[in-house]
Amino acid sequence: MPHDARGHDVTQPVRDAGRESAAREASIDASSSHDTGSDARGPADVTTTPDASACPNGNGSIAILGGTSTLAFATVSKNGAAWVAESFAGASVGARPALVELGTQLLGVFPKSPSGNDVILSTVYTPGGAPPWSAPAAIPALAGSDASATETGAAALAVLGASLELVYEGTNNPPPTYFYHGVYSAGAWGPASDKVGGSVTQDFGPSAPAAAVVGTTLYVAYDGGNGGLYVDTWSPAGGWTGATAIAGAAVGSVPPALLPLSGGSADLLLVFALPTTNDLDYVVHTPGAGAGTWSSPAPVNANALSPAAVSLSPLAGGGAVVVYGGGNSLPYGSTYDPSATPAWTPPVSIDPTSHALPSAPTVAGGVCGVDAVAAIVQSAGVEIVTLKAGVWAPPVLVGGTASMTYATVATF
Repeated sequence: MPHDARGHDVTQPVRDAGRESAAREASIDASSSHDTGSDARGPADVTTTPDASACPNGNGSIAILGGTSTLAFATVSKNGAAWVAESFAGASVGARPALVELGTQLLGVFPKSPSGNDVILSTVYTPGGAPPWSAPAAIPALAGSDASATETGAAALAVLGASLELVYEGTNNPPPTYFYHGVYSAGAWGPASDKVGGSVTQDFGPSAPAAAVVGTTLYVAYDGGNGGLYVDTWSPAGGWTGATAIAGAAVGSVPPALLPLSGGSADLLLVFALPTTNDLDYVVHTPGAGAGTWSSPAPVNANALSPAAVSLSPLAGGGAVVVYGGGNSLPYGSTYDPSATPAWTPPVSIDPTSHALPSAPTVAGGVCGVDAVAAIVQSAGVEIVTLKAGVWAPPVLVGGTASMTYATVATF
């Protein structure tokens, strides 16, 4: 069936999810997250001693970047030592931040609150710096202009060599909203005005795109306005190649998640939510002749659904872990093993004591002798939960983080 590569105004078949049950959890809209009595003073520059289980063998660092509509903060624990927090004067957070390791630093981006038409702020963490976190600064929109890049929802970051690739949903009004790309290189942001897909066939859709890098290629996955799932690619040498539809995949407006894999035959994992039910499906990409191939969509699990974007992190042997807020607004996790049948484990609660989440959890790669580290936002504060050998440890509360709305975890 013909389709528009940008995913708009073209009918595409939508397969029957066929897995919804009356026993499923009631659906929530995590995008309507709100502050829960946040302290306008923020976490301040405080420290607190974490439980030893936050870093079992004392080797590795964990960072959290987050905030509310009135404040923004970051906190780091190095090798199991006390958390050191920093508040950012004049900044606030309107959606889930992105935070990644780049060389010897961490770089984070987040939209300044309130959500929608938000200036994108960027901060850099330099171990040993004074202060270690740079003051959040706006990313430029155009060369030779004082205008700042603005976004809707959450941005995506991916490392390509020594550079960092930013992909985000713009604030075009009226819709559709288009996607843009920017590059951080040699310690500075260039104009974040490159049109995802190219100037002639710019990609757009109803929700924020996801990004991942394999080799020298940037992959961008997104929900199309016609209910189809699309992936576009870009390289510094060749530019944009144009969007490709994932055959048989049907989506609504929950942003997809994209992850590079290592150690297996597939090099990318793409998880997405079906329309109406928010059931989670996935596909994997296998390199080969030309652009390689994408597998047919398959369910993560009959009981896996999420009304908000999920978070992914790689595991050994081409595996992965996903964490998300379920239909009951509680945190769940599942692991993927390409050699197992079924490939995904059933969802499990990653914090049995959890209350309803103000925003979805996030997960990062393992340090400190564990396989993955997740962050869960609770009214009492942000909790760290670690995964080792398929078992989630009890949560560790990070002091000075009470009443946050958003938090993203990174490890380095």
